[in-house]
Amino acid sequence: MPSPSPCAWPRRHPRWHPRSGGVHTLVLHPASTSHRQQSDEELAAAGIGAGTVGVSVGIEHPEDLWADVEQALAKV
Repeated sequence: MPSPSPCAWPRRHPRWHPRSGGVHTLVLHPASTSHRQQSDEELAAAGIGAGTVGVSVGIEHPEDLWADVEQALAKV
């Protein structure tokens, strides 16, 4: 399953990372990271689609994060 283009997400704060944790906001594409060894059937059973993205919110200022999310969504 192809991972989404990192260009679709803002680059100021969030980072692509295979697992959550720490103080920074992280963006996760489970199908190509944490769940990459599962079959398409297993992913579907777990509710994980090709476009599923997980976000672990860090301690950045909320207004900065909202601005980043809005900027990314405007590109899709």
